[in-house]
Amino acid sequence: MTVRVTPEEAVILRAVAARQVEYRWRRGPYSDRYTLGEENVTVAARPLARRGLIWHPPGSSRPELSPAAAAWLAAHPEPAS
Repeated sequence: MTVRVTPEEAVILRAVAARQVEYRWRRGPYSDRYTLGEENVTVAARPLARRGLIWHPPGSSRPELSPAAAAWLAAHPEPAS
């Protein structure tokens, strides 16, 4: 399975891995809103869930990475600043 991730999606996946993302609310049929870290920035991340890259454990407000997303992150470490 080839996983294609945009730079914006990579930021979200890294934040999910660091447990800095929290589910906020559903906005329409195509987007869920999440808050990243302490910055309180919201993003439409539903495409990540629809593609199977993140999922929501029952009763939790924090999404988790799928095995495919975890493998992608392991193969694509965060660039040095």
